[in-house]
Amino acid sequence: MGSGAIIEPELIKAKIDQAHAALQRDGVDCWLVFLQETSVYREPIVDYLIGQDVTWQSAFLYTSSGDATAIVGNFDVDSFEARGCFTRVIGYTQSVVPPLTEALKRIKPRQIALNYAADDPTADGLTHGLFNMLHAVLKDVGMTDRVVPARSLVRAVRGCKSPVELDHLRRAVRLTEAAFEQLCAEGLVGRSEIQIAARIAEMAERADCALAFGSIVNAGTKSAVGHTHPTGAVFEAGDLLHIDFGFCWQDYCADLQRCAYALKEGEVAPPDELTWAFAAVADTIQDAFGRLKPGLRGCDIDASARAFITNRGYPEYQHALGHQLGRAVHDGGALLGPEWPRYGDSPRWPLEPGQVFTLELEAEVPGIGYASLEEDVTITGDGADWLSTPQAKPVLLGS
Repeated sequence: MGSGAIIEPELIKAKIDQAHAALQRDGVDCWLVFLQETSVYREPIVDYLIGQDVTWQSAFLYTSSGDATAIVGNFDVDSFEARGCFTRVIGYTQSVVPPLTEALKRIKPRQIALNYAADDPTADGLTHGLFNMLHAVLKDVGMTDRVVPARSLVRAVRGCKSPVELDHLRRAVRLTEAAFEQLCAEGLVGRSEIQIAARIAEMAERADCALAFGSIVNAGTKSAVGHTHPTGAVFEAGDLLHIDFGFCWQDYCADLQRCAYALKEGEVAPPDELTWAFAAVADTIQDAFGRLKPGLRGCDIDASARAFITNRGYPEYQHALGHQLGRAVHDGGALLGPEWPRYGDSPRWPLEPGQVFTLELEAEVPGIGYASLEEDVTITGDGADWLSTPQAKPVLLGS
């Protein structure tokens, strides 16, 4: 959501209900979101629990009893009241401190969850300056010892998608897949990575979508693999074209990786080494999909995938097997990844129904390119469903 846009009230109300349920589940009395001037710095939870911009310092308090209080500058009061998402809307003119102090005394929370986390950027929205200001308020009411991190609450609200959110994600995936089919039908051999990326951007605009991120295009082995920018390298016969891209529909992001092979003169099928590598990657994704189930840990799913691909004779991938999708293409929360220090506790968080993940990995084919795939899935009550249609083999182009 760009600055100045607003989220439909029904979606915000549903997310506030999720927040109340998460507070009850975790035994936390109050979740306090404290922020200011969202056009300058956007607290990551704004688009889920608040739904519109604020200018002055503002506090939003959600309680396990079902209360939701918005304390906002006086010029924001009418807008918040008209949307009807909060139990009470309190305005101020000179300072946010008196109404915030009053609200804390009324609620009397035993625990106060705040948005700080070293291992999850989506749960780390409280700035140091506002924390210092809030600490003074909490000290004045004798509640400094009641602060706990809100990351499990953020995980629940961002990670577990509502039916409306899942519909938006499915539409984003379908439009992204349709764009790849159209690209292949147009014939890509002879185009540069830059030209292919520009065509993807054009198709996104025509589909009334934004790009979820800058498209990554690799023509064979001529450019670096990873979070890179398209180059002038040309997709030619004997190259495996790798595209990592996604469309964003109604602010919800798809994230897919797809491959196409340009046949050499006289070839009717890809080289065996490409066929084997692609099958190993696709089979690893299918195996991981079959293991997904609520209550399991992401690190265990990732460990099984690593064992599967190495048993096929390929090295371990150097990243997580899958990240969450939502309003951000890397949406925080639980992770299908290894227990590496940089991932913190995210790989150990259990899977829950409504979460949406990617499944992605790759195998290098020397001299040809990278057999790299990425699919999108959602966790269900007893397993998982595909959001994307898994690619089983590279699309063949050219002669």
